[in-house]
Amino acid sequence: MRNFIQIFFLFLLLGFPLELQAEPHYRVLYTFPEVQSEMRSAPLLASDGFYYGAVSRSSDSEDPGQIYRLKPNGEFDYIVSLEDTGIGRRTVMPFIQAQDKALYGVSAEGGEFNAGTVFKYSLGGEAQVLHSFNSNDGLHPSSALLEVSKGIFWGTTLHGGDQSFGTIYQINSEGEFKVLYRFNGIEGSGPTGGLVRHSNGHFYGVTKRGGDEDVGVLFRMSRSQQYKVITSFLGEDTRVIGGLTLAGDGLVYGVLQDSKAARLSSIFKIDAHDQFSTHFAFPESDDIRPLGPLLRGRNGYLYGLARKVGTKETHIYETHTDGRFSIIKSFDESVGFGYGYRLIQFNENTLMIWVRRRHLQTTSFTKTYPFVFGLDDTVAEGKFLFDKRGAEPSSPLMRGTDSKFYGVTFSGGDKVADNGIDLGLGTIYRFDLNSRELVTLHCFSESEGRNPSGELIETEPGIFFGVAQRGGENKRGVVYRFNRHSKNLKVIHSFSGSDGQSPTFGLTLAENGLLYGTTPNGRGEAHLGSLFTINPKNERLEETYLMKGLGAEASVSSKLLSASDGLLYGTTASTRKSDWGELIRYNIETGEMTVLHDFDGTLGRNPKSSLIETGDGFFYGTASTGGEFDNGTLFKFKAGSDPISIYSFPEAIEAFEGHPLFKLVQGRSGVLFGLTQSPAGQSSLFQYDLREGYQRLHEFNLLTGATPAGSLLQLEEGGYLGSTQSGGLGGRGVIYKISGIDDLLAFKRGDSNSNGIHEIADALLLLEFLFLGGDHLKCWDAADADDDGDLAISDAVLVLHHLFLGGEFNGELCAQDQTQDLLSCQEVNLSCDK
Repeated sequence: MRNFIQIFFLFLLLGFPLELQAEPHYRVLYTFPEVQSEMRSAPLLASDGFYYGAVSRSSDSEDPGQIYRLKPNGEFDYIVSLEDTGIGRRTVMPFIQAQDKALYGVSAEGGEFNAGTVFKYSLGGEAQVLHSFNSNDGLHPSSALLEVSKGIFWGTTLHGGDQSFGTIYQINSEGEFKVLYRFNGIEGSGPTGGLVRHSNGHFYGVTKRGGDEDVGVLFRMSRSQQYKVITSFLGEDTRVIGGLTLAGDGLVYGVLQDSKAARLSSIFKIDAHDQFSTHFAFPESDDIRPLGPLLRGRNGYLYGLARKVGTKETHIYETHTDGRFSIIKSFDESVGFGYGYRLIQFNENTLMIWVRRRHLQTTSFTKTYPFVFGLDDTVAEGKFLFDKRGAEPSSPLMRGTDSKFYGVTFSGGDKVADNGIDLGLGTIYRFDLNSRELVTLHCFSESEGRNPSGELIETEPGIFFGVAQRGGENKRGVVYRFNRHSKNLKVIHSFSGSDGQSPTFGLTLAENGLLYGTTPNGRGEAHLGSLFTINPKNERLEETYLMKGLGAEASVSSKLLSASDGLLYGTTASTRKSDWGELIRYNIETGEMTVLHDFDGTLGRNPKSSLIETGDGFFYGTASTGGEFDNGTLFKFKAGSDPISIYSFPEAIEAFEGHPLFKLVQGRSGVLFGLTQSPAGQSSLFQYDLREGYQRLHEFNLLTGATPAGSLLQLEEGGYLGSTQSGGLGGRGVIYKISGIDDLLAFKRGDSNSNGIHEIADALLLLEFLFLGGDHLKCWDAADADDDGDLAISDAVLVLHHLFLGGEFNGELCAQDQTQDLLSCQEVNLSCDK
């Protein structure tokens, strides 16, 4: 009989369909921006209502820079990588918007010869390089383009040409290029600031060098492309700052800076007959030096920057075409220093300037920030304009009762730390999966807690609880409550150190309606941290359990799990080799803490991820090190029994193997998914199947997101949502979606051989699997006829009962399995609807 069954099964197996392999699809949904960047050119207000500019980096930076889009409310988007498009890694001049509505710009480097480019960006479209400069037609373009007629642009290069003194060139919107004039040194060298069209129809510019005393010239380019020197600047220490500006009276103005001991400087103008004259001389007694070119405001006035010599005080001044001059705003070193950055008009009542803020302990400059000031009393002075959406996500996403997704960022926002250096202390944000829109709901401050982390908990619609690692009354972290309706944040408890400090892993909602959290460390008796209880009803901390009496130098290392038995489960980790962490259980009724198991090298060491509980009554978790290759383990246990290691992560021959550090997620098909991270920073997504074992599915990278911010979130509509702490075009993390790794396959309940019909062969195949060691059962979920999460003889009996006595199966006869168990189906059934 046994031989008959074996032969019968071989016959059945001939027609089995092919097994599908997981094909994950990784997609970046949102990129967190790097807002504290070197913004080397002021943004342009385009016809779509957004400002556009470029964030550029030094040539040795790993980040090549991007074109950004800035909303009037201060929010950024990075839309184009400078290097990927060939535009160039470094300085990008201010954009112009041409009559065809496209944006045109130039970069000082990049292109085919690394000598600079002219490029075009169509709003909402793509960027393309129109021309790459070479030594003959110019090197390193030094200023923005000027549209002299529709689709025709003029510009200048700092070097290149016959004698490398620079050029004036023409290019059209299709990229057709020609040189109009090559500077010869005597009549000017190194044009700077670009060209300006005078009301007389001619074009004017200035150079850095050349002329009678080799300190530059003021020149004119006529409409017929004839070059003429208007005047040579005098004085070895005199220079023109930044270029020329067309004022409301139709005349062209510029700024001369004299850096001699007398520190005499002036604003000059050129009338319609090429007459050069002084418009305003900065008084020697005021000891003020101009810092940058002029801006023509929408009110017709001219604005500029100046510095009081010998101080760190910067001024914004206003001048009228009739010669009136006044200082309208002043700010000191606490704001920063405006070295040569242009003012721009941000809206009707405000101007913007890029200022550099530096560390108080050093003499080196750090980042460049936009600073907004008002032209009238309706706008507050001294406001830094930041992207409030935050940066560096520090928690897994959670789905709210409104079907939106919520999380926190470790940094970003618009608050400044008490030390005056750190900008952006973290945020709470909301993400809409359909529109891919991210909204910042709250920006943290020192008093409210800074650097939030851990998953948010929604206790009732719109009411969230969370933790921040630092800040608060004692600067040791807080528990907070946030109301998404009122946008109000309330500090529930500030840790003092004696009751723990630096809460990191978030809160757990237990069956009794209370919130439980942990701190990994503290001081005094709490040097190993604490377990605390928050009552969300009265919004108070009710009790604290100090984590003493556990393993030496061990502290809670993950978020607690509220299990089906009403108890809390977690892990501790240790810094001592002789003490490798523990499995712990906390009784919320008695307040008793129990050590369930001490980790060893075989089971694993130093678990750092939360536990999960599956439908079959098992708990699963990972240890970050230990196991066969000392690279971590995956273990399981049932309450009342010792844990066992079921998988040792492979030796990190490739850095992407990494150590398991984040909570596992069980897919609909029963497969376990998790994330690893290596000491070098590489991370990966893996799956573990009880039958197929370990498989690496995705490798994270700097371009599309690196260093996961926590475990995956399973989406009801299919796929998984997650975030990273770093990477992406902005370098500060992304929100991503992975699909194609847990797609449920339709099967017919009881159809063990997956041929779409119920027959006696289904029962026989299962019996062979159970009693004869057969390995041909490809769809365990289908063979589980009674849908109890376990394969047993009762399933074969149910199939026979259905065939001969008309018995019914549990659940839908032919559908995707929604039952949480460890059984999976890896096979396509094309005849499920038979």
